[in-house]
Amino acid sequence: MSFSTLVLDLLTDIDDPAVRMEVSQTLHFLKGVFATGRVHEDQIRDDIYEIVLSVLSLKMVGASREEIEKKAREYVEKFMQAMRLETASSRIMARRSLSTML
Repeated sequence: MSFSTLVLDLLTDIDDPAVRMEVSQTLHFLKGVFATGRVHEDQIRDDIYEIVLSVLSLKMVGASREEIEKKAREYVEKFMQAMRLETASSRIMARRSLSTML
């Protein structure tokens, strides 16, 4: 699943446009920071976990804390996998375009 699709999936059932925009912008910002490689992956993972946990707490009102945390960890792994794949793909494409220019 692509990163953007995961964001949309996470935001399903969140009606407040301000919350949707802020969460989406923050997650995409973190993806950009991840792509630079200047911040350790664990820090990005922790930040995404906090965001996802907050959103799921809004969505899963009747669920236990353990259920919400489990779902949050699942989302975080999907986000990290999507970021790794999309970042690697971007780097490969950049190298290919650079090599054709030389």
